[in-house]
Amino acid sequence: MDGLWEVPQVELANARFLGEGRLGLILVASLLLLVNPALAHAWIIAVLLLYAVYAVVQLRLLKSGRPGNLVRFAHWVDAGCYCVVIELAGGLAGSFSIFLLFPVFVASSQSGLGSGVAVALVCTLWLVALGALQTQLHPAPSFDEFSLVSATFLLLVAFVIARWGHSEVTLMRRLALATDLSRLFTPGIALDYALCELGETLRAFQRADTCLVVMNDTKSCGWLLYEVHSDNAATPARARQIGVELAHTLLDVPSDHAVVYRQRRFFSRRAVCSAYDWTTLDSRPADEAALTSLANLLGTSCFISLPLRSRRETIGRVHIASQRQTYTSSDVRFLAHIMGQAALMIENMQLVERLAQEVATEERKRISRDLHDSTIQPYIGLKLGLEALRRKCAPNDALGHEVDDLLKIAGDTILELCSYVGRLKNGPQRHQQISLLPAVRRQAEKFSEFYGIAAQVVTDGDVLVNVRLFEEIMHIVREGLYNVRRHTRAESAIINLRMTDGHLLLEIVNDNSVRGNGSLEFYPRSIGERATELGGRVSVEERAGGCTAVAVDIPL
Repeated sequence: MDGLWEVPQVELANARFLGEGRLGLILVASLLLLVNPALAHAWIIAVLLLYAVYAVVQLRLLKSGRPGNLVRFAHWVDAGCYCVVIELAGGLAGSFSIFLLFPVFVASSQSGLGSGVAVALVCTLWLVALGALQTQLHPAPSFDEFSLVSATFLLLVAFVIARWGHSEVTLMRRLALATDLSRLFTPGIALDYALCELGETLRAFQRADTCLVVMNDTKSCGWLLYEVHSDNAATPARARQIGVELAHTLLDVPSDHAVVYRQRRFFSRRAVCSAYDWTTLDSRPADEAALTSLANLLGTSCFISLPLRSRRETIGRVHIASQRQTYTSSDVRFLAHIMGQAALMIENMQLVERLAQEVATEERKRISRDLHDSTIQPYIGLKLGLEALRRKCAPNDALGHEVDDLLKIAGDTILELCSYVGRLKNGPQRHQQISLLPAVRRQAEKFSEFYGIAAQVVTDGDVLVNVRLFEEIMHIVREGLYNVRRHTRAESAIINLRMTDGHLLLEIVNDNSVRGNGSLEFYPRSIGERATELGGRVSVEERAGGCTAVAVDIPL
């Protein structure tokens, strides 16, 4: 997501707004101390100064886009500071009591209605308890110093503030989620990418730990699983095929039901289950045993399960699970409408993808025929001519050995072209993975044999890529090695191949930075264009010892 989507932007903007409001309240508190010097207790000034430093640091972090845990626990810091100041200033009857409404609003805006109510209860009970303790310690206390009516009024207003803050921010986040989904399912975006981002968007919106999207695979008649976790949300999710048994377990909910499941955290571990009809959102009986089994599989105490249905047909299901959050029927009802629109857009993207694949298949067949007739045939004629020339040479003639080398090059080229035409005609398999390392080593050996430049492959393990990426990488390797022969006087070359954080790093290093044409400025335009089309980048580095490295970084 990387902050490009609306939901994170709304949450960050809300946190910045609250941070600015925090500084404003500190300014108001300072003015109260100036107006009423009797309140200017040394401890009150010290607490407000520390609180001001905290507010400034938090606001700077928010504006830099790195809030960290300061935002997560901000309402408790606010509540603690204001409770101390209020108690030092005379309790609930003092001038600072109204300030307790701010941490309630912060908690409900950032963590939900439950957190806002919890902050209101804790603050009020804490102040009431301290007031009662002061009543016991000091005989004949005045009614103004400790008023139960003031505490009750403050609590009621805090509940209203909590409800209002929660509703306001929930509305903004829901509108932002609708905007995010409309951006996901647009022409030009691959369906796999859209489904991965759908899972991450829903997980972030619900502040969940895990989001699983189970989809039927129209090509293999199986099931695909897209799994996103909060601890590796920055790592792109990938589709993986799952077995029938696991698919049936994840889909062991009536296909037209949206359900919410949660276990009570206090007094009893009894589960609370609710099911709703997908079309009418009317309540339906829930199978507690089946949902408990699904919760155990997901490893969670609370989850929402929503079907992806389009035109009365179930095409998948979404599970949103969390150990910390508590989901309600309101969440299910809202997400049910969202999933209905998402399912329709997914079906449209599947249709577009099928049409594009059919067109691409026909185009590949046409190109393969053209290559066979217009490209391979001349190479075959060249090979036949070289064979005829070889027969005219004496057995030990030096020219005959050179013709043998040309025959081998022509034969290998014909085999590569025939193999390429065959793959082009049959088309890539959706989930077929090809080992890259053996092919790169064969190419290095062939390059060393033909041109006398020792090429070595260095790697820390094999790399598996799909068919399309395999072809592109092999083109880059061939072009990089031929650039070493054409543009340098190198006697050796090294191919570094490794995987790092979901990226393929390919380096072609030669032992001589001096180009054949005497120019030190060089950029492999063809390699750069291929890498850009794959979402990667190319850099050329001059290294110690007269070495030049062409580094290609491609995300997988």
